[in-house]
Amino acid sequence: NNDRCIELDLHEGNSDCPIIITHGGAGTSLLSFESVCRAIIEYAFEKTTTPIILSLESHLHYECQIVCANIFKEVLGDSLLCSPIDAGQSLKQVPTLREISRKVFYFYFY
Repeated sequence: NNDRCIELDLHEGNSDCPIIITHGGAGTSLLSFESVCRAIIEYAFEKTTTPIILSLESHLHYECQIVCANIFKEVLGDSLLCSPIDAGQSLKQVPTLREISRKVFYFYFY
């Protein structure tokens, strides 16, 4: 019930909007990556503190990947889980919900 995952397909835009979200030929609207990130951080934890998982499917060249990472870090800030909860934690230990409350996990594939 509380599993929350969003898939974002990242494509190169133009100089005004370097990274856009769309879904191939599915006839979806083009959205800026930054505006989507801002909407996620504004509304993701409004009703629950359960973590959210973002699945990022990249169709970006290296330079745009750097722009994407910078937008991600700037907009999501401390909510973005960029490192292990506890560097000394073994792989057999799973963090508690309290430790990952209000966090954004992501996985990125190219």
